[in-house]
Amino acid sequence: MIYDKKYHSSFNDTDYPSIAQMMSLPFKNFYDVKNTNKDIIDEALGFYQQAMDADTYLIHGDADRTLIYLFLFITECCKCCLYAKDALTAWERLRLLVDEKILPIPGDVGFPFNAYYGRPKNAREKYFLRSYLMQLEQECIERFFMIVYKNTDDPREDWLSFGKQTFLGHHFKLNA
Repeated sequence: MIYDKKYHSSFNDTDYPSIAQMMSLPFKNFYDVKNTNKDIIDEALGFYQQAMDADTYLIHGDADRTLIYLFLFITECCKCCLYAKDALTAWERLRLLVDEKILPIPGDVGFPFNAYYGRPKNAREKYFLRSYLMQLEQECIERFFMIVYKNTDDPREDWLSFGKQTFLGHHFKLNA
């Protein structure tokens, strides 16, 4: 089990709003180089490899649920890049993942951890959550790509190997 505080979000003790028991946290823009504060995407990318080796994950708060969503999403990113012939192809696949695929959110049939999340209370909350997660995903692929490809056509295999795995035995069930 992951009990160590370093694998849980530092935002759990904050009072940002939550929808479906998932905290809507601010995150910096990839191009905002002056902002050195860690955000939820930094935490997810930093904890990802260790979290993928876990057998269980104890949720400490709503920010951990946002982390779990990002772990699932990063796994989809790894899958997209796994057999890409070069960095450009990988980037195009990542863009398609964000722009064309409809990833399930808490409460949707294809969301793997519905038992540990709430549901959006109404159509407005569902729209807000989906919009927030799409923005989070767009920012996440920017940073993921820079880590995995680091200005080269040769990806970091230690990352892409996770494209063959699942997080705690689960993955998104994609609609499109």
